[in-house]
Amino acid sequence: MLNNYNNDNNNNNNNNNNNNNNNNNDDDDDDDDDDDDDDDDDDALKKKKKKKKKKKKKKKKKKKKKKREKKREKKREKKREGGREALSQKRRKRERRGVNEKERVF
Repeated sequence: MLNNYNNDNNNNNNNNNNNNNNNNNDDDDDDDDDDDDDDDDDDALKKKKKKKKKKKKKKKKKKKKKKREKKREKKREKKREGGREALSQKRRKRERRGVNEKERVF
């Protein structure tokens, strides 16, 4: 009788464990679905961040280009205004070194 009682008890425990495992597995499936939603949200967030970063980079590039162009324009303006002065400075520099333009050979 005692042996039968133990066997019944073991069978009940096994059944309970199986039920618990089944319940746990069902919960895991639900969690996986939630993770998929989170992944979609993460992907959307990443895309948004990437787009924002790209836009910022483009803006920075445009700003740099504008700055470069401004610098070039300044140089052009300087050449237009002071072309003769620049030549005379070169001439003065040569004179300081003691080289005449007539003696200079190319």
